Amino acid sequence: MKEKLKMHTTLLELSTVQIRFEKKKRYTHEKWWHRGHDLYLKNCFS
Repeated sequence: MKEKLKMHTTLLELSTVQIRFEKKKRYTHEKWWHRGHDLYLKNCFS
């Protein structure tokens, strides 16, 4: 029983880390995308 619980908490921790990582990745991606988009618009309308 104790082992099962231990495994469960480990999985939970892993998923939390995974989610955090995904959020960070998405944030970085969006930041870069916006920067690229801004440059693109500037080039088009300048």
